Amino acid sequence: MTITVPRFATLAIVGAMLLAPGVAHSQYPAASRRAVVVGFSAAYIGSALLGAHVAIRDSLPEAPFGIRSTRSVRSEFLAGGGTALSPGLVMLVAQAAITGMTAGPTATSRKATHALAVGGTLYFAGQLCEPTAYQLLLHPRAAPKDRLAIVVANIVLPALMTGAAMRALR
Repeated sequence: MTITVPRFATLAIVGAMLLAPGVAHSQYPAASRRAVVVGFSAAYIGSALLGAHVAIRDSLPEAPFGIRSTRSVRSEFLAGGGTALSPGLVMLVAQAAITGMTAGPTATSRKATHALAVGGTLYFAGQLCEPTAYQLLLHPRAAPKDRLAIVVANIVLPALMTGAAMRALR
């Protein structure tokens, strides 16, 4: 069974989130709290890029809930939904752009921080629905250490990013 997701669907969703009218808040997220969110976001992007490298090297295709794509791991990373150890490049580029928007004007910064909170939740859930991650976590002693470290980072960092973003928005 092949599920095709439009290439720029992620960008459209993120763009809609940023443009959607929200509750007007006059308080700008504090620089120290934004720095924490940016730090977790950058760390996640680094972990995901390392995960993509390992997944392409070891041919670990994405298979959320056991649904596999027919395309190669490299093409899934470059123009699709991602690999077993990372989201797609389009999603990572969108996250990097949104992370940069946290330094913008108040409204943009708040919306970008909201988007990072939602993205962190989705990344967290996405990694947990991968059978590769499930197997690595079930048998950590038998798992290759690089893969295990990437999976743990891809679960912990998005959760921390979401928590930091929610705290910054208080």
